[in-house]
Amino acid sequence: MKKKFLLLFGLFIIVNCFGQFSMTPPPTMPKNIPTIPMHDNFFPTSYNNVQEYRCEIYLEDGDMIEGESAIFKNNDGEFYLKIKKEKYYPSETDSINVNQCIGLPKLDYWLFETVSGNLLIYNKYPVNELNKNSFIAKQKKELIPFNKESLRIEIEDNQEALNMYNDIRKRKMTSNSLSWGGVGIILFSFLTLPAGGTEEEFSDLPQMKFMIGGGILAFAGMIVRISSDVTYFDVVEKYNE
Repeated sequence: MKKKFLLLFGLFIIVNCFGQFSMTPPPTMPKNIPTIPMHDNFFPTSYNNVQEYRCEIYLEDGDMIEGESAIFKNNDGEFYLKIKKEKYYPSETDSINVNQCIGLPKLDYWLFETVSGNLLIYNKYPVNELNKNSFIAKQKKELIPFNKESLRIEIEDNQEALNMYNDIRKRKMTSNSLSWGGVGIILFSFLTLPAGGTEEEFSDLPQMKFMIGGGILAFAGMIVRISSDVTYFDVVEKYNE
């Protein structure tokens, strides 16, 4: 019984090690979007694309279409809006206004400026998400695909923002070390348990004590991970102050 319980606890820890930090501040109206590298090839975001918004579609020929639509993506990876059974693709539009946020066509999708300031954030949907599908740009320069390293480079001239960034990184590294170290101890101890035996015999084995210690270590890693709600969005906001 204890063997099964500790194994399940270890699996629970593994699942929780994949937690992420996120926040979604309100969107802002963009101005112009800088040039995006043509090699972009990202997956869609976790945005709920079945949620409909009031849309204004400004076509290249000067016409304007109004209606309710979500932002969809077809099997070829191209984004589109659908109003009254008619589909509108980025290549057909001059711009769109979705959820009070302007999107400009880039390749086979639209880009929305969701955070303004010295460091800007762009997303493929009119919601704030800072992840592998986001782009950042400093002072309207070339768009850079967001990742932790690219963000660090862009904020190096602001010590307060850099300190906040480093705190997040240290917390995540500590959390991962504790969590995965604990999971490793649990799995190794479980695999080295002898076959057969009674509950009382198992309780006296050193592996059982190591498994309990590993569980405590992994749990401590989870506590470290949720000990602060500061995110990379906060780093961008600090940089833009």
